[in-house]
Amino acid sequence: TRKESSAASDVYKRQLFARTMGQDVEHLRQALDEEDYERIFQLLHRVRGSLAVAGQEALILQVHDLGQSLRQSGLTATTRTHSLMLLHALQDISQLE
Repeated sequence: TRKESSAASDVYKRQLFARTMGQDVEHLRQALDEEDYERIFQLLHRVRGSLAVAGQEALILQVHDLGQSLRQSGLTATTRTHSLMLLHALQDISQLE
């Protein structure tokens, strides 16, 4: 039926979101460790898009704020702390979805 097809589609979308977000989190962690700013900004943009599709407004703001802080100050102790908190939150959401 249509309902079953829609439910199956929703499950697939959640699995796809979880898998890609998990990969993005790992790649973002590596880029932050390597201080690869170009890659960091690419991944933040990608993550923000995924979060928008998933309706995760609070996390979108955190991603945006981290990007702004990195552009202004680079990887300082404060931005590292924010990036670690964001990575944990993204990992959590990828496991919930």
